[in-house]
Amino acid sequence: MVLITLYGACEGAVHTGDWAGVPLRWLMNIPRNFVMALPLQLLIAGPLVRRVFRTAFPMGTVLDRPA
Repeated sequence: MVLITLYGACEGAVHTGDWAGVPLRWLMNIPRNFVMALPLQLLIAGPLVRRVFRTAFPMGTVLDRPA
């Protein structure tokens, strides 16, 4: 997540030409991304991925090995 915010700060600098503001913009974007990404992960992405994997691999079938 931290590297993605650095990429975003650099992308903004490419468009504006303000390379001196990259460190400040990067540090300001980290808390913003955290505030958005954590609830998304906990409320939407995590349960969705768990449901998909539990559908594909039901409980007790992953470690079963043929004799």
